Amino acid sequence: MFKFKKNNKKINVIFLCQYKQGYNKFVDVVKRMQNDIMFNVKVLAIPEDINKFPRNEDYIFWCSKFGDITINAIANNKWYDLKKEKPDYIFIQRPYDNYLPQEYHISSLKQYSKICYIPYAFELMNLRNVAMPDFFVKSIDMFFCTQNEEYNYCKTIIKNANDGIQRYVYDIGYPSLYNIVKKAKEYNSAFSKIDKKNNFNVIWTPRWTIDDKLFKTSFFEYKDKIIKYVKKQKNINFIFRPHPLAFENFIKEKLMTKMQVKNYLDQFKNSNMYYDNSSEYYYTFAESDVLITDFSSIIIEYFIFNKPIIYCYSKNENETDFMKNLKECFYCVENWDELKNILEKLKSGNDPLKKKRENVLKEILKKYEEDVSLNIICKIKENFLK
Repeated sequence: MFKFKKNNKKINVIFLCQYKQGYNKFVDVVKRMQNDIMFNVKVLAIPEDINKFPRNEDYIFWCSKFGDITINAIANNKWYDLKKEKPDYIFIQRPYDNYLPQEYHISSLKQYSKICYIPYAFELMNLRNVAMPDFFVKSIDMFFCTQNEEYNYCKTIIKNANDGIQRYVYDIGYPSLYNIVKKAKEYNSAFSKIDKKNNFNVIWTPRWTIDDKLFKTSFFEYKDKIIKYVKKQKNINFIFRPHPLAFENFIKEKLMTKMQVKNYLDQFKNSNMYYDNSSEYYYTFAESDVLITDFSSIIIEYFIFNKPIIYCYSKNENETDFMKNLKECFYCVENWDELKNILEKLKSGNDPLKKKRENVLKEILKKYEEDVSLNIICKIKENFLK
């Protein structure tokens, strides 16, 4: 375990940045640190596809977000040596080493820095064997959990480790939830890309996999029916926003060809439809009227806007208690006729679950009266000064 010296130097913090769609989960923590004289913060821009080395086209994206604090992960045809930055803390973005070069695996980073983690997804389902296996939780020095069940799970792993290593787990909220309404005003809505302005805005966010254990997508069941329906509607704007891995995985699994994907997406050139694959979506959420979705961690982010959710439901025993509570407020559908009927009801202004949503949301927001990003930074300072 690396031994940290106590001194008056600034706290050096590095954020590993690779997954663009997860940008909004930690951006406010970075911005807060930039404005705090105790911190020297930088972000490392890692290509989303490391097999394209030595190209790093994603560096431009991260520079557009963070400017001159952005480090290109590829320098002189080598992976940038982070040890040169002498980091005290490194925030990893995801728990998956397989997307990263060996130099940025947790086992490598731990040789010279403490490791912090803000989950890239809010825990609604128990996928802990994939996203939070024991060895991963034990590798994190400061774990900022999304909710209480996740917190209790991590505390149990740490307790059972019984190895004398000091680790810290916190249940102080999720930064993106605290800032979601405020941030929505800063982003461009995907609905602004639609030529024809109508009065009912719908988002569809199907999942990326057909694996039942990972919560199977409804894409193949609804992909043609939903387009046929929307094209006929004169008062619907429709945003199609699949999981970022969806088409890549469908092609890989031979569920679709590249040409079939292209032909499908070409249909969204219709005046009231738009395919959105941008990294920012809060304002699109704010301008929408309803979300049609499979299981996704963005469910909780959309729920904060207090708008109806049509959940393409597949029964699963791995739901957290938090998710079960949310699901009581969803319109759960199991086939196209049910989905279309609920959509028609909502379009006409009939939203019987609105009151229930408001009551559940009121309870959730009690945890978000304080600035979560600021509290995370305070925990880093406390840890550093011990």
